[in-house]
Amino acid sequence: MDSNGPLEEETLMMQGKGRDLAVVKACSAVLTHLPAGSPQVTDQSVKAFAEHCPELQYVGFMGCSVTSKGVIHLTKLRNLSSLDLRHITELDNETVMEIVKRCKNLSSLNLCLNWIINDRCVEVIAKEGQNLKELYLVSCKITDYGCIGQESLFPESSRATASSLPS
Repeated sequence: MDSNGPLEEETLMMQGKGRDLAVVKACSAVLTHLPAGSPQVTDQSVKAFAEHCPELQYVGFMGCSVTSKGVIHLTKLRNLSSLDLRHITELDNETVMEIVKRCKNLSSLNLCLNWIINDRCVEVIAKEGQNLKELYLVSCKITDYGCIGQESLFPESSRATASSLPS
């Protein structure tokens, strides 16, 4: 952080160390990007970020020990535009749908490697994600209907990537 003047944007790479939360609190007014990448980042950490860093625009939790119980707190982030939830082993469809409904500025959503994401979730994402331009669904539990049946709901300027592992 620059001590010579106001900080317009700060990116913090969370590694799950105890001092990280203190840094989050100290720069909460300017923190806009949070790429976390440690199994030591938990649901309690997510709750703290959502409460203390209301200006977060980008959040990523790949490789973290977070669940739907923590991720649901991200609905408090009104400026959230990009959310990376790749490979969150305990992420449920209801949480994803609630985030898309309540985070109206969301333009990019990565749900790759979340085996539980299904057609119903994709349908809600397509209907509720008015500003969504990127949706990544590689290796999710969606059928051809889930991909093809919703394509008319996404604007042509949007990009959706979906595939599943071969049987």
